[in-house]
Amino acid sequence: MPRYTPEQLAKRNASVWTEIQILLAPVQFVIFLTGIGLNALYASNPASIDFFWISVAILFKTLFFVILFITGMFFEKDIFGKWVFSKEFFWEDVGSSVATFFHFLYFVLAWKGYPDDTLVIWATGPIRATSSTPCSIW
Repeated sequence: MPRYTPEQLAKRNASVWTEIQILLAPVQFVIFLTGIGLNALYASNPASIDFFWISVAILFKTLFFVILFITGMFFEKDIFGKWVFSKEFFWEDVGSSVATFFHFLYFVLAWKGYPDDTLVIWATGPIRATSSTPCSIW
């Protein structure tokens, strides 16, 4: 089943929001990889990097989540007639919503005073689960 009908495909190709998404998505991916790298570096050797940079990376990831979510809403409205959770992008929107929630949760926990190690453990859960090298903070 194709994602777009011929009418939707024509709308997608003519939409300014398509171009914006094409430009922003690779930037978000680079920010994502940088954040994973910084978290892995901090988790393997907390003395090697200041925790401030972990928060900066998460801040940029969160800002880009919000920017892409908003521009994606305009894209979905243009193409499918719904602001969010159109059937063609339902699971992508659910995933983005969950990821954005956890990024905001990170800042709430940091504001409430949770220790850096606790925040990094939450942020690096998938890395920790697949890592074969023990880390001193776990």
